[in-house]
Amino acid sequence: MIIIKEQLSWLIILAGIIYSLYLFSQVAYGAFFNGDSGLKALLAKQLSSGKLRFDLIPSEEKWVKELWNQGLYPYEKPFVFCLNNRYYISFPFTFSLITAPLYKLFGYRGLYLIPLVSTWAVWITFNLICQSLNFNIINISLGLIALIFASNLTLYSAMYWEHTLAIALCFAGMSFFFIPQMSIFNVIITGCLVGLSVWVRSEFFAMVGTLTIVVILQAFYQNNLLAFLANPNNFNWSNLYLNLQLPIFYLISMFLVVGAFLVTNKIIYGYFLGLHSLLVLEEFSLSRRIEEFKIIIQFLTKSLIEYFPLSIFPIFYILLFCIENSPDLLNVNLMIAILVLIGIIITGFQFIKGGVRELKNKIKQWFIPLIATILWFYFMGKTSVEVNNQITIIYLICLFFVVGVSLLVDIAPDEFTVGGKQWGPRYLLILLPLISLMVIEQLQYFQNLSSTIFYYVALFTVVTFVVLGIYKNLYLGTIYINKNSKDIEPTIQFLAKNTDPIVAVSHQHAAQALEFSLPQKTVLFRAEESKDLLNLAQALLQKSLDKFIYICYPHRVCNPLTEATEKLKFSQNNQLFQVKLNNLGTYGKYPIYQGEIVEVSEHSNSHIDEVQNSFVLGSIQ
Repeated sequence: MIIIKEQLSWLIILAGIIYSLYLFSQVAYGAFFNGDSGLKALLAKQLSSGKLRFDLIPSEEKWVKELWNQGLYPYEKPFVFCLNNRYYISFPFTFSLITAPLYKLFGYRGLYLIPLVSTWAVWITFNLICQSLNFNIINISLGLIALIFASNLTLYSAMYWEHTLAIALCFAGMSFFFIPQMSIFNVIITGCLVGLSVWVRSEFFAMVGTLTIVVILQAFYQNNLLAFLANPNNFNWSNLYLNLQLPIFYLISMFLVVGAFLVTNKIIYGYFLGLHSLLVLEEFSLSRRIEEFKIIIQFLTKSLIEYFPLSIFPIFYILLFCIENSPDLLNVNLMIAILVLIGIIITGFQFIKGGVRELKNKIKQWFIPLIATILWFYFMGKTSVEVNNQITIIYLICLFFVVGVSLLVDIAPDEFTVGGKQWGPRYLLILLPLISLMVIEQLQYFQNLSSTIFYYVALFTVVTFVVLGIYKNLYLGTIYINKNSKDIEPTIQFLAKNTDPIVAVSHQHAAQALEFSLPQKTVLFRAEESKDLLNLAQALLQKSLDKFIYICYPHRVCNPLTEATEKLKFSQNNQLFQVKLNNLGTYGKYPIYQGEIVEVSEHSNSHIDEVQNSFVLGSIQ
């Protein structure tokens, strides 16, 4: 029994590995969670063939290039940039480069090995840090359960996305703050690991800036550098050098690796910050940036709480600490009164806005959480809490990083939410192991109090948040991931059997999701408007081709189907032609049409219009 208890954390990690392998097995062949992954996979597939080029190599056929130059290239900004007649995806090349050998060895499944193993590495690093800090095994186990099963991190192990790799590198690099008595060599390694995370995910520039600030603040605090600046003559220089040696090596190693990435970007793309920043810099506006910052930071913080409810506990903890260390005027009773007042105001506002029905719904939704919060503060206000150096560091990292990311990322013109399609705020995934670590340390503090009742209340609170997170991610998240694969699998199977060499899509998001699975000699075009279909049809006739497949992206209007059929007619070589779109059905979530280029005579125009309109009405219905 003692042996099982000692190995409990590793057994939880083993259970997490089994769960992640289940998620891995549910991904349909050729399916990607979102379009970003499809583009990165295209580059990885190209690199795996031995073509060491970081642009998407275009078709060699002249007529295809001409159509692409006319606006029929499958992709456009902000996902693909055309520079010097080369098409570059806007994402860092690194992830595609390191997954290319695995694709060559293991095929499609090989693409997912790094996201999968990186997730395991985060869990193992988390466990090793907790053990080095001598935390209680029950608290460690609860933290691991929260991180593995009650957060959205594990779900990203089943996506061809570089988030888990960046988190594994950065979190291991942040062990510098938590593992005592590191050697200079290990400090340099941890600094390099943080720097490498920038090679993978561009938002980790914000983490580099965050950690720089935290290291400097920590150095000032621990070495009393303010006193040194005030009176440098009465300071022990040898001790100062020894104390600052590790932070300096950490920062230098981190900066050197980031600097190498900037130089590499300049060599490949001609821009130090890569292509992802190009759109932001071109359209930079201070007023727009401020407006977007407010939207982004609200969305990220709200989503973090929604998808990782455990993040509420550190908020309660720091509020309790602030109340206890504030003037006598601000106390727990005042905090409770404020919560009650907020509840009354919200209740009145909802009644005015939505009437009795809306009020009832809001009361059902918020009454129990509000009462539970009031009771928690009332009871826990009878004890005192502390914020030690490690907890302070995590709070600062979380605060600075959320602000930094909100300033750094932008809202793409074609995105519904900040970060596009995702399960939880993907930009803040790096904070999940940090928050879990902080909660364990806070539980550890309550456990060390003379009265155990406060520990059990804190433990019950944490378990409640963990259960909510398990429902959100382990249950609902797993269903969502499985549904995502099933929505696209029939489309991939259809395209695998398709013999038409030409495929057109109505939107670049469809191209991103599907091109990877197209047969090798298939040529892909983007035809968003009727005029694009006419350009394609004219070129196909010149190549003696009269058929193609047309795929509509389901989340945008498919314009050629809603426009008058007259816009699908054209004349060529003194002959009149029309593009007919015959509905083949909906495969998965994608409506698919057989495009036909038919010759028409004047007396049959009205009949063809009627047939075409019947297809349009059928597709809309």
